[in-house]
Amino acid sequence: RVAKAYAKGLMQWNYPQWNRSEYTALAKLWGKESAWNHKAVNEKSTAAGIPQILGLDPTTPAPLQIERGLEYIQHRYEKPSVAWSHWRSNGWY
Repeated sequence: RVAKAYAKGLMQWNYPQWNRSEYTALAKLWGKESAWNHKAVNEKSTAAGIPQILGLDPTTPAPLQIERGLEYIQHRYEKPSVAWSHWRSNGWY
């Protein structure tokens, strides 16, 4: 999919410290959160988009959703594997 390829490229460019296993963790995380659907909306909260970020406008373009999602993961968890671990323990990240 285009979104996955974009995320992988963006990770390599903006987060070179994240290795291949970090992309695998991200693919699983966002697969569970939204199935990589840029139009996904969580009916139980204000989360939306591929990364299911709270307050994200679901009409935000997919590349910007991915950029914001990666920024959120870096800011809150440092890397996708930690966010994925948190998701597996709590059902959210």
